[in-house]
Amino acid sequence: MKKLLLLLVAMAGFFTVQAQEHDWAFGFYGDMNLQAPEFGERGRGTFGIQGKYDFALHHGVQVLVHGQKDFAAFGADYIYTFLDRTTNNWNVFAGGGAASEYDRILSFDENNIRNEDYNQRTTLNAQVGVSYYVPDVALSLYAGYKVKSEVRLKDDRPHFVMVGLRYHIW
Repeated sequence: MKKLLLLLVAMAGFFTVQAQEHDWAFGFYGDMNLQAPEFGERGRGTFGIQGKYDFALHHGVQVLVHGQKDFAAFGADYIYTFLDRTTNNWNVFAGGGAASEYDRILSFDENNIRNEDYNQRTTLNAQVGVSYYVPDVALSLYAGYKVKSEVRLKDDRPHFVMVGLRYHIW
């Protein structure tokens, strides 16, 4: 029974997998603020990992975990791709999502005692970009522009450039 089930799953995978038809992709993500000095001590970029699932020809969702030093962010985005990914290696995408960001804040009082606190904020994100799929290695490279809007303070933070690569596995 197990062999029959494994055979059916393998056959289904064989008949549904075509060029750029991989629904699951995992990879690396970079998020760089072009106006970093105005937005804290964490420097120009954060880096991390991501996963993406394409649930329809033009629709997908991605999950991101990235950070640097005393900063961490967890987010999810809806991505719409404008071109047919099964017939074109280039694509243009747009999307939106939300993230939860955490900053660790260190301070010292007059007795030189260290205090540690955390600043949490929720952001809504809008993004546009372009991607290229390399079929020989099942790898996507992409770059885009992102605007973050902090929900609580109604503070827009434009000028984020994002770059990444994803390896398409299933």
